[in-house]
Amino acid sequence: MLKGERNTYRKSLRRLRGRLTKDIRALQRQFSLTVADLGDVRMLKSELNQTNDDLLETKQHITGLTEDLMALNKNFCWTKKEIKESDVNTTSNTTYPGTTAASTDPSSTVPPVPMATPDSDLPASTDPSQRKTVPPAPVTTQDSDLHATPSPVDRRLYSASRDGDLERVKRILSAGHVDINTRGDYSKTPVMMAAYRGHRDVVEFLVGRGADVSLVDRVGNNVIHWACIGGDLEIVKLILSLNVVDINARNNGGRTAADRARNFGRQRVVDLLVSRGGH
Repeated sequence: MLKGERNTYRKSLRRLRGRLTKDIRALQRQFSLTVADLGDVRMLKSELNQTNDDLLETKQHITGLTEDLMALNKNFCWTKKEIKESDVNTTSNTTYPGTTAASTDPSSTVPPVPMATPDSDLPASTDPSQRKTVPPAPVTTQDSDLHATPSPVDRRLYSASRDGDLERVKRILSAGHVDINTRGDYSKTPVMMAAYRGHRDVVEFLVGRGADVSLVDRVGNNVIHWACIGGDLEIVKLILSLNVVDINARNNGGRTAADRARNFGRQRVVDLLVSRGGH
């Protein structure tokens, strides 16, 4: 009887072990699927961050194009005004039928008086300063090269800085005939792009070679704005140590570097900026 119970107990243990083994394998498969799903989530998050970056750059590009359109419209208005005034001056200097032409005889003592005509009520003026309005000359600022077309070597410097290719950057600069502050996409400078992409060695080299970190792009972002968007803490520290850029400088949308860092979830950068007086 005892032997029979023992056999029954062993059979029960085997059945229980089999079910447990089956359940464990099912849990392992589920765990593997969960890990794979987490990998997909991370990938999707990375793609989403990249999409956000692309959207930001697209928005800045649209803003830059809008500013270009406004500048062209302003220039068009000036040109139209000048043409109109030129036509008026030409009309005022024309002798119409029924008017007496000015005498060329030096013995004449009485100047001819033009007859009034219904076609023009503009008085003749002998003051040349009243015949043409000259628009004020534009003020040249540090951003006057925002729309300049970069040379091929300038474009290569921008691309190398964007890609983080330090050796290529060194070769291009050592060859000379290149603007270290040339403009690329949306008027970003090479040091802005390197800071944004997290290429710390390139940023340090460009700054050491005299890159101007006080410049801004078309929408008013400076190098510290772009460094905060990229999120590299050491690059932000480097830029702050130069004591050139105002930590609370605002872009055209009123956003500070800390605002940009918050928007992109760069909490460590936000903490650093706040500790240095940023807001």
